[in-house]
Amino acid sequence: RDLRVGKITATTIELKWAPPILDGGATVFEYEVVFSVTTITKVGKKVNRTVSALPPLQTTCYMYQEPVCEYGYVLTELRASTEYSEFRVRCKNEVGWSEYGPPLGAYETKNAVAPGAPIFLHHEPPTSKAIALSWSPPIR
Repeated sequence: RDLRVGKITATTIELKWAPPILDGGATVFEYEVVFSVTTITKVGKKVNRTVSALPPLQTTCYMYQEPVCEYGYVLTELRASTEYSEFRVRCKNEVGWSEYGPPLGAYETKNAVAPGAPIFLHHEPPTSKAIALSWSPPIR
């Protein structure tokens, strides 16, 4: 319940929610998130929008004496400048899955940005014919 979107970057969307008001008399130990991606194609002046459901993602609670559930999830490895929609969440207790909550609308990931400069540049002593360079990729 109370599903909402938090921080959005070029490759992530943060989802947050509140625990269910009624747990069915058993502890909730898992949540499932579903959402869709919109693909936009242009043919001449015509714009086609195709919405495709993505596979569900399960967020399992850490099992201790008392389960500890996280009331949120960060969707990762998304495409920049892409519309995602129809976010819904449901929960599970020992009896089974709840119905999905109401869907959220569409949200677009931010534009990609240029990467940072490579770091830790290192060179080997040059020879008369070559110089060897190595470096690490930039920090995200």
